[in-house]
Amino acid sequence: MKYLNKFYDLSQTTSQEFDDFLSSLKDNQLIMVLNHFYKSEFIKNIKSTLVKFPYIPLEAEDIYVEFLQLYLSEVKKYKSYEKNVKFLNYFLNICKFFTLNKIRYWLRKKRIHNSLMLSTDELIYVLDEDSGNKMNENIESIDVENFYKSLSQKDKGIIEYLKVQEGKKIKLLTPRKLEQFRVNFLEKFNNYFTFAK
Repeated sequence: MKYLNKFYDLSQTTSQEFDDFLSSLKDNQLIMVLNHFYKSEFIKNIKSTLVKFPYIPLEAEDIYVEFLQLYLSEVKKYKSYEKNVKFLNYFLNICKFFTLNKIRYWLRKKRIHNSLMLSTDELIYVLDEDSGNKMNENIESIDVENFYKSLSQKDKGIIEYLKVQEGKKIKLLTPRKLEQFRVNFLEKFNNYFTFAK
């Protein structure tokens, strides 16, 4: 923690000693210093930039952490005698450029779509009745096929016989047997489609 106090004392001056001290810090020490003294300024700076782009999926904390991982070498390059600018301003300018680069990355067409800009209230649904009717017909034919597959061989034989005899006088079935088959068939049909849903 001595380096925090030393950093604070030296940062008040613009001297070669501060520059040397800054470049001598290890990465984890520099991260501690930046977190301790400048994190709130940096987060505030990022948030003020991100407010202009609400549809970009970035958070200020994420940008800050990524900055600390990638740009410590840039922070260590600070030279007070060359730049003639305070360390805080130098640091915030680097952070701002880093944030703008992140925003530029997310604004590329391949990463962001215009659909993110639309609210769901503005979407209009157009019904295609023809395709809806075709879909219903396909579903009905599939249901009938599945129902036919579920019938017993005896029922299938009677149905085939009735198809052949259509329009002719039915000789093998009495009216009572025919009515009983019709009632049983309708009951199976209703049960199948009631429970199939």
